[in-house]
Amino acid sequence: MNSKVSKGLTSVEILNQVIKAQDRQRRRYQSTDKNATISFETLKKLGNVSPKQMQLLEKCAQKQVWSNRVQVKILRLARTIADLNEEELVTEEALWEAMTYQRSPLTEKEGGVGVVL
Repeated sequence: MNSKVSKGLTSVEILNQVIKAQDRQRRRYQSTDKNATISFETLKKLGNVSPKQMQLLEKCAQKQVWSNRVQVKILRLARTIADLNEEELVTEEALWEAMTYQRSPLTEKEGGVGVVL
């Protein structure tokens, strides 16, 4: 990961970051739900993703031929990256990082991996 969390931290420090991120998610959703299982509607409502970020994701999704399911996974991952970085809002950096982890159907057909933007 390129996030702030992974840079030079011990496993104990990373564990503490994960625990803090999980606590943040519990408070945000006021339940035991986590980013990984929350509904798309709730994620849009409470996940602090801007309309500009949604447009960016939709534009990339069209270009990369990502399904709606993939887009939801990317949003969930971006929200988690932001939580690990102790960010209240999903940052552009978190969204871009999440998108880089998604394989492109265009490159997968040729045996490659990664996102071609």
